[in-house]
Amino acid sequence: MIRCVNGRSKLFGVIGNPVEHTLSPELHNTFGKLSNNNLIYVPFKVEKDKVKEAVEGLWAANVQGFNVTVPFKKDVIPHLVEIDEEARRIGAVNTMKRLENGYKGYNTDINGLYKSITSEGFDLKDEDVIIIGAGGAAKAATYMSAREGASAIYVLNRNVDNAQILVDSVKEYYPDAEINVLSTKDYKKLPDKKYIAIQTTPVGMSTYLEEAVIEEDDFYKMIKFGVDAIYEPAETLFMKKVVANGGHAINGLKMLVYQAVLSFEIWTGSYIDDEKSDELLRRLYKLVKGE
Repeated sequence: MIRCVNGRSKLFGVIGNPVEHTLSPELHNTFGKLSNNNLIYVPFKVEKDKVKEAVEGLWAANVQGFNVTVPFKKDVIPHLVEIDEEARRIGAVNTMKRLENGYKGYNTDINGLYKSITSEGFDLKDEDVIIIGAGGAAKAATYMSAREGASAIYVLNRNVDNAQILVDSVKEYYPDAEINVLSTKDYKKLPDKKYIAIQTTPVGMSTYLEEAVIEEDDFYKMIKFGVDAIYEPAETLFMKKVVANGGHAINGLKMLVYQAVLSFEIWTGSYIDDEKSDELLRRLYKLVKGE
């Protein structure tokens, strides 16, 4: 098993700002060891006006592939030579693979999120789904829900105009999908059903006070399964309220691991099985909890 860096090591990484908190090096360097791939994965902090220079510099340095995190998942698109169809539809890239003349962009977030849901025994087909937020992650979650055949989707956001823009872009590809927009303060207008809810905003992260976009318990009584895209803290207020009101909730760690597995497979062709990825997930969960 390869355990050291040498002149034949292939270089991978992640660009973002900030990147100091990222767990991706832990993931991919471990995947490299598990699959006997001679590689090293490092974070690159990029200033907001230097994305083009960063992509060109990584190419010049023979970087074989890299992940893209906030706030650059849209900004890298003009600097691709090719883009995967689903990434183009979502309008966001989180994985770049080196080709002969530049990088090709992919989005593994969407399928990482989907696997994190199905791994908990839930599916989206014929389910009623709530998406909280209207940013890039919300668009991916809405697109995924429509793709997988959700019976109805409700996008809740403080700014309904932004939410409507998101809905219109998804319905371009799934015109028959039932997708509705509500202001977060109007959540009581939701039909009285049990929902799968996906929380995509940064509200509740460790840099915030313990809070949630919606805090009233009557909202959480409608949620049978909640996914918070945040993974630090390990248990957000959103998750606590789902559980306190009889539902099941997970954080974003599974999504992080599963999207990383898909990125690694794109780069290397090496398959990381569920047993290995789940063992790493348990390790990361302890790390996030400070154990």
